[in-house]
Amino acid sequence: MTDTKTPKRAMLFLRANRAGRNDEKALTHALALQRTTCQQALDRLRASVVKEYTEYGGAVDIGGRSELLDMLGDLMIQRNADYVIAADWSRLGRKFEDLAFINNVIEEAGALLVIATDHLDARLRAELFPRLPEGHQQLRDARPTWRKPIQRRANNGAA
Repeated sequence: MTDTKTPKRAMLFLRANRAGRNDEKALTHALALQRTTCQQALDRLRASVVKEYTEYGGAVDIGGRSELLDMLGDLMIQRNADYVIAADWSRLGRKFEDLAFINNVIEEAGALLVIATDHLDARLRAELFPRLPEGHQQLRDARPTWRKPIQRRANNGAA
């Protein structure tokens, strides 16, 4: 039985593509948007940040992503987080194999992967990541409020 009074802890993972960007302001803005999105999930989960990992780079094989590997290693060794929060799946990786590996390591460390902008249908999520606990479903509402008007406009335009 889990203690509901124990404060929940989370690691944040942010990633921005520095490739081709000469504008430091745009890079800072991209990271700030991700941080805000993750903060909304943190608020919903009533969790505090243990550590934030920020990775810069373009398309790199998972073996060359030192910040991601540091986070996963820290999580496995220290087991000091209940959640790993990323703004979007693409911040963690683009290949299914990489996403499955990352999710499995997080689960093995006893944490839950939270994607703040997760729009996946529960059945599709179950097919892609069969080991994800059912509690992950509740986080669909953690997507940022600024997305709702955009989705509404897209839905109205499609009619």
